This record gives sequence, C-alpha cells and structure tokens, in this order.
Amino acid sequence: MKSILRILLVVIVVFHCKGQSNVNPLIGTWEIISREYIYQKNELRYSFTKEEKLAYLGQKVVFTKDSVLSFTTTISEGLVSPIKYRKREIYVDNLDFEGNLVSILKKRGNKVQEFTITEINNKQLKPSEEYTFYYFNDGTCGFLMDFSFFFLKKISSLNIGYWEKNEFGESIIKGNYSENIAIPVDKRKKIIHISYIPNLTGENLFSIEADKGTYADKWIKVLKIKDKNNHNFIQKFIYLDDSIKNIRLFVGGSEAPLKDGWIIKYRYLDNVFKVKSTKVFINTSVNVSSSIYLIKGDEVEILEEKGEWLKIRYYGKKTIEGWIKKRDVE
Repeated sequence: MKSILRILLVVIVVFHCKGQSNVNPLIGTWEIISREYIYQKNELRYSFTKEEKLAYLGQKVVFTKDSVLSFTTTISEGLVSPIKYRKREIYVDNLDFEGNLVSILKKRGNKVQEFTITEINNKQLKPSEEYTFYYFNDGTCGFLMDFSFFFLKKISSLNIGYWEKNEFGESIIKGNYSENIAIPVDKRKKIIHISYIPNLTGENLFSIEADKGTYADKWIKVLKIKDKNNHNFIQKFIYLDDSIKNIRLFVGGSEAPLKDGWIIKYRYLDNVFKVKSTKVFINTSVNVSSSIYLIKGDEVEILEEKGEWLKIRYYGKKTIEGWIKKRDVE
C-alpha cells in the first residue's frame, strides 16, 4: 500500500511540475522598482542623478497571453498587440555584451529566462518589432531601453493594470519628461474623459489618438495641441466604440526633465450630459446653493437622481460635485 501511495505521489509531483513549466511567469501586472544606467565602454561611464533614477518608478506594465498593456511611458510607444512570446533559458556569463550590463544582470543570478516579444505581422506585412524581457530567479523581471535597464516586481497575477486613483476615481499620471502613454480601453464603458494640466514653463505639446490595433500611421487623431507655448488646462470626452483598442497620449516639451511637472487624469464614464442653460449654479446639496456655476456646453457626469434634481460631477482643473436641476441639461 505504501509503495502504491509513493508511486502516486511521484506521478502527481511530475504532473504538477510539467504543468508549471508551461506557465508564462510574465503574465500579470508589474511595477518598475529601479533603473540602472547601461554603458557599452568604460569611457562612457555615467551615473543617473537622483531625479533620473526616480523618473519611472511605480509605472506599470501588464502582460496578457497575447498582448502587452503599457502603463509605463518608457515602452508604450512601440508595443502593439497582438503579440507572441518566444522563451529560452540563458546564462548571463555567456552573454556577449560590452560594458556593465552583464554585471548588473548577475546581481539577480546567472541563470535567466529570456522572453522575446514579437508583434504578429498585420495584413500590410510591415516589419514587426521585437522586445526582450528577462525573468530572474528572484521573481523580478527587467528590460533594456536605450541606456537604461529597468527592474520590475510583480504586484498582481491578474492581467489587469492601473494608475493610482484619486478620491473621485480618476487615474492619475504624473511626469516631467516627454512621454508616450498607452491607456487600454475599458470595454464595459462608453466614454473616457481625459484632462491635461501642463507644465508651466517651456514647451507644451499634447496629443490624443485612438488606436484601433493597427500601426501608428493608422491611428485616429482626436486632439492635437500645436502651440508650443500653450499652458492652458485641456480636457476631452472621447466616445468609444468596439474598434478602439487603446487611447494613445503624447506629452512633449523642450527640456528633459521639464522644469516642472505635468498631470494627466482619466476616468471611464457612462452617463454624460451637456449643460444647455447659459449659466447654472451648482448646489452643494439639494437645498443649499453655492457661488460655483457651469456654463452652456459644459459636460457633466450624472451620479444620482432625486426628483427634479441631479447629482453631477464636473471634471475640470478641479473636480466638483453638486446638484443641478434636470431641466438644465440635455
């Protein structure tokens, strides 16, 4: 009897291990935890400043079985789904790299899983891009981009990602570099609201494009600010359809890092109405008025109905909640 149980146990362990070997360890949500400068020759040695080291910390990358959702501005410009993975095991000692890359990788161990991520060619047969990620024995992963190597830790095994949210449920993206940002579309929602608070000095270039899963030259321009000295608050409601896969944002500036920071906020919505009256004061509660008002054409989210009153949220430079009459919107 004991020998039978022993055989069964061995079979179960072997079966379990075989099943585990096919699991892609990248699947899930990752967060950047550190950034190292990579040089190729000794005379090119350089060390990041404190600000440069911290520039991308906390940003997210999400891997699914057939796509990459780039919540990190460092790689979102080039990645387009669908993708496929190619894996191999490598030994860092065998890598033929000049400079300090090998010594940086060896801090995580000599044996590494290398994942090459390739775009699946589209019908136009354009050349596909490839990206390499390294998965280390300590459970971290990393990728090389220009003169930087980024290390990431897994924060969730689920293939969902997010930016941190404020008290109104708006996702907040902050930065002080020129960046490309990809926001995956929430298929359960009809509308996305995006607002942009620019840096106050230097250039400000900002654009929003709807990505329908094609290459960049086919993306649809939703908004583009050409005025390099535009420092005004900008907001846009985008009505979504099934063809839109991601929303792509570009933030540009004349200096890197910019002298001060920019802020992008976004939130998915369902019920949005336009103010039709010339001027509408917002009540803090149904029976308590205030001096804050909306003007004709302002768009508001409807949160609640109470008789002839609507509880609304206005997404401006400041997000405001309050009550207005039903008759004032359409």
